[in-house]
Amino acid sequence: LGPETTAAAGPIRARARHAYANNGLVRNAVDALVAEAVGAGIRPNSAHPDAALREPIDSAVAEALARLDAEGRTDGFGMQAAAVLALVVDGEAFLH
Repeated sequence: LGPETTAAAGPIRARARHAYANNGLVRNAVDALVAEAVGAGIRPNSAHPDAALREPIDSAVAEALARLDAEGRTDGFGMQAAAVLALVVDGEAFLH
């Protein structure tokens, strides 16, 4: 990225957030994009060579997704949607 792009990132991000918060058409478009990108979320589906281990692996991942948010406000699928929303509106997402 050039210095012009880096310098303009703050104002562009602020304008995008403002448009999402205050323009119903923008909000609907972004929400539709997020819904189509995420869908039902990434579901656990193990491809382990041992068929007997696939179900326990899938169950463990599903349990981890259910309690992924440290603050307990959502689950792993909600966090996927939040990451895509941040990517669309802010241009980037950071998960820690």
